Amino acid sequence: MTLKIKKRIKKLICKCAGHNVVEERYANKYYFVPKHRWQYDILTDEVCVRCGKRLNREYEAMDLTRAELLQREWFIEKTGRK
Repeated sequence: MTLKIKKRIKKLICKCAGHNVVEERYANKYYFVPKHRWQYDILTDEVCVRCGKRLNREYEAMDLTRAELLQREWFIEKTGRK
């Protein structure tokens, strides 16, 4: 089967049987220019495992500093460029 057919079958299964939902939580890092520092937003996404569709997105907390994230027991790991 080709990849397009597999994707269509997965989407049809989700329409008929319902989505298989997984909750993902992560911190989004961005540079806040007026204060000249890095800040974080904590996001919660509900994503379907089969079709990959994002069903819901909520902002749990906004404009947190690194110290506030560590106080909330978040583990910060550097990813991306070295």
